[in-house]
Parts: sequence; C-alpha cells; structure tokens
Amino acid sequence: KEFLIEKNQIKIKSTNTEKGESSSNMNIQINGDPLEVKLNYRFFLDGLNNLSEKEIFLGFGNSISPVIIKSNNDPNYIYIIMPIRG
Repeated sequence: KEFLIEKNQIKIKSTNTEKGESSSNMNIQINGDPLEVKLNYRFFLDGLNNLSEKEIFLGFGNSISPVIIKSNNDPNYIYIIMPIRG
C-alpha cells in the first residue's frame, strides 16, 4: 500500500500485477507537510483490526520513519509499522 498524505486528505493506493490498481480517499485532520509512505498492508491492517473506534491517530514522520497507530480511547495501545523502502 502507498499512502499519499496531503492537505486534509489521505489517499491509499494499492497495485497488484494480477488484479490491477485500486485507490481510496479519506478526509483527515493533518499537521505537517505532504508525505508519501509505502507500508505492508498486512501489518497496517493488523494494527487497525485491534481497534474498534471510528477515529484513530496515525503518526507519520517522513517516508522512512516508523508509522504510529494510536487509539484515541486506550492510551496504552501503540502499534508501530516500519515503511517499505523503494
């Protein structure tokens, strides 16, 4: 998965040589500059599947920094994903 973070929007893009390309846009609240990050979608979904709330915190530093998923309801939940280089 490729995450393109722009002003008030995140675009999630996936490409599969056998199944084609897919993308989805979501509205977000953002602080910082536009950013592009590539993540393993399985690891990303593992982090999300442990949460039940509708709003979460996603922390991005830069394209090679770890991505942090935090629960807005449980201060003890922190999930870290390393980006894919390439």
